Amino acid sequence: MSAVERSPLRLSEGLVVAAVPAYGYLLAYLYRRGFADELRIPLEFIRVELSDVLVMTVGGLAIGTFLLPFLHIAISIPEVLPNDRRWRLAYCLGLIWLVISGVQFVIYRNHLERVWSSAIWIGVIALSALWSAWSGPPPTIGIFRIGERVAARATMVSALVLLMAAINVHAAGAARALDQRQYLVLPSTDEAVLAIYGQTAVLAPHSDSQLRDRFRLVDVTGLELERREIGPLRPPPERK
Repeated sequence: MSAVERSPLRLSEGLVVAAVPAYGYLLAYLYRRGFADELRIPLEFIRVELSDVLVMTVGGLAIGTFLLPFLHIAISIPEVLPNDRRWRLAYCLGLIWLVISGVQFVIYRNHLERVWSSAIWIGVIALSALWSAWSGPPPTIGIFRIGERVAARATMVSALVLLMAAINVHAAGAARALDQRQYLVLPSTDEAVLAIYGQTAVLAPHSDSQLRDRFRLVDVTGLELERREIGPLRPPPERK
């Protein structure tokens, strides 16, 4: 095979390698964003450190390696389904529901009320699509033909996993804010340290586990902090 013929493959591999740290950065940001959204920390304060990207990248690769056999099964299942696009549609919708709702039931195991509404809505949409497909002719839209080719099916399942991973990482950050009990506290002012971005700490006053809508940024260098159990903290009330 000539160099010209091999170049597209090398380009694709190069793009994948370049995309891995970028995706790691996205996951790190979404995790911090989920935590900040839950406690209403201003998004302008969020900073993603190199260590966060490394943790998410290495962790993502490790989890991805662990999930490879399951991805292979997910890609192979349509081969044993009846040769009808409606069955592939049912499989795709069921996989989406399982990856979104199933994982979030684990993430929000202490706050299941946050999952039931989305799980029910996704289920209703999926059942509506299935009823529509089964009551009429087989769907002919291009997306339902993806399952007929293994390579395209592998791409679809991989893209679905990456998308759902991003959604669930954001949920994991929010769940951490809902469950965290111990926080660092500045003894002189009794302010809670909500997050530390680099050398900058985000402080907020609190009373009876209720945050106040006032934040302060301070340099952590030389700062004396205590660890106290003051959580879970509730976000400051929304301003009307």
